[in-house]
Amino acid sequence: GVASVRNYARVDYTRAGRYVLASATMELLGRLATPVRVTTLFVPQGLAYETLRSEVADILDEYTRASSQIEVSHLDPRRELTATRELLNRLEGRAIQPEYNSVIFECPGTGRAMKVSAHEMLQVSAPQQQAADGTSGAASPEPTFRVIAESVFHQALSVVTATKPVRLYFVVGHGEKPRAVGEMSPRMTEEEYQQELKFWGTDLLE
Repeated sequence: GVASVRNYARVDYTRAGRYVLASATMELLGRLATPVRVTTLFVPQGLAYETLRSEVADILDEYTRASSQIEVSHLDPRRELTATRELLNRLEGRAIQPEYNSVIFECPGTGRAMKVSAHEMLQVSAPQQQAADGTSGAASPEPTFRVIAESVFHQALSVVTATKPVRLYFVVGHGEKPRAVGEMSPRMTEEEYQQELKFWGTDLLE
């Protein structure tokens, strides 16, 4: 009893390492030098989403164990209206629209944020039925799914905590969209140029 109180250890016996974070994830979490706020927005919509919610909660719990820089909150957007409004205010002006069954990563230190949707966290496939002779038969009408949240969470953490500037390169002279007002590709007619400017120039990307 004394030993168990003073020491903590976990052992994952699953072949796929389901209950332990990947070494690359552990390295990334160990390098975090700035806080990251993670908000889940799950609403029960069937078995797949409930399984996803549970596994995402487990993964993020491991994140908080591995790094003190990770702050996790689980938000029900249908009931916690004030907290939902605060999240929307923080994301205002960014091309991020919170949605049900998604996870939002925010890094105040870099000012970056990223949304991971449910379809990015689930890998869906149709199972194969085995025939009597052992060969694969027709696909079952019931699809199967596998949670791949950790890999996309790794990408999201890398993106929101990156401090290097993002470089964008523009090519011109081949009929591309104009980069800014007053810039016209040599292959564009004046009419085409004016039509393009009614929508947007690529300077919005910059």
